[in-house]
Amino acid sequence: MLTKRKLIVFLSLNIASFIKQKYFLKNNIFLLVKTIKTLIFDKIYLNGDLKIMIFNKKTIILKRLILVGILTVFLLSLYLLQLQPNKSKQKSTAHEEPFVKILIGYHKKPKTLIKGEVFVPIHLGRDVNLDEPFHTGINLTQSKPNPKDHQWLQNNMIGDNTGDNISKFNRQYCEITGVYWALKNLDKLGNPKYIGNFHYRRQLNFKNEKNFVDEVKFFNGTADEKYRKEIGLDEETIKNTIKNYDIILPRPFNFEEGVNLYTHTKIYHPIESLDICFDSIKKRHPEYSESVDIAKDLKSAYFSNLWIMKKEIFEKLCALAFDSLEDVRKTLNPQKCNTDAICAYVFERLFNVFIVKEKLEKNHTMLELEKTWLTDP
Repeated sequence: MLTKRKLIVFLSLNIASFIKQKYFLKNNIFLLVKTIKTLIFDKIYLNGDLKIMIFNKKTIILKRLILVGILTVFLLSLYLLQLQPNKSKQKSTAHEEPFVKILIGYHKKPKTLIKGEVFVPIHLGRDVNLDEPFHTGINLTQSKPNPKDHQWLQNNMIGDNTGDNISKFNRQYCEITGVYWALKNLDKLGNPKYIGNFHYRRQLNFKNEKNFVDEVKFFNGTADEKYRKEIGLDEETIKNTIKNYDIILPRPFNFEEGVNLYTHTKIYHPIESLDICFDSIKKRHPEYSESVDIAKDLKSAYFSNLWIMKKEIFEKLCALAFDSLEDVRKTLNPQKCNTDAICAYVFERLFNVFIVKEKLEKNHTMLELEKTWLTDP
């Protein structure tokens, strides 16, 4: 039989148990149901006197009050359970996809390494870095890292020769071997919502969305803390800047009067490389034919292979790019291709074909940011 004292003890213990562990209802639900059954159907001792609840009006009122009290505690407990942290939910959030990952391509040991939650430094051309010279600096001078620097790069960042990769073709593709690595190894980046491509020398200014005049801003020095703070190279600033856009681009480079994308390429690079690429695109991806013709006549273009975009857009870009770039690499005179990092330059022009189509279809929101250039990275 259930006495008044036992009832009070039962309720107190359940409340105390709830404070200690959120799953007390699961453990004591059977006792709770039994208590309610007792109050409705059975006898109850109050102050030592046996009362038949069905026939005693006062006891029936008391029974109802006690029943209401128990149900109130029960419902309150259910509500409070909703406020308790769910361990299984916490465990799953620990494996949530990261918001953005930006590759920082390195050919040589920097004075200051850009690395963090958002930034993923990647050693470009690791398979060939000790054997073949690479292009570096504003004048594209050729140099080779010494073995100590090569070892430092191996110790401090991932290489583009891991997983599915084209590291051995780095002298033709330059920083684009890192782009290919990202495409084929997205799981190693955590399958982020956004993927970006930067360079040890060139980044984007996240602190100056609207008030810039020039296409590029030069900084004398390295990527030190002062520089990063000035251009907003931190997780919070980057997230807040890009979250409302699908594609983030550098401000376009304006050609001289009478020059377009095609003639500009003809001045500085073997034009047959672009002809091969554009012909390949029209053959492999005929839906881009109009965009190719428009891109040839552009009076300004997005250069430097700097961008951030949503993962699904990045995958779409790569689906367009790499088969056509392979046609360039395999078809063009090997000597020209090897000495000019030609596939990287072709990728810049091909990238504009892609953006032209995205703008024509008006599928995505885009933001242009000022490009930064470090003189002594």
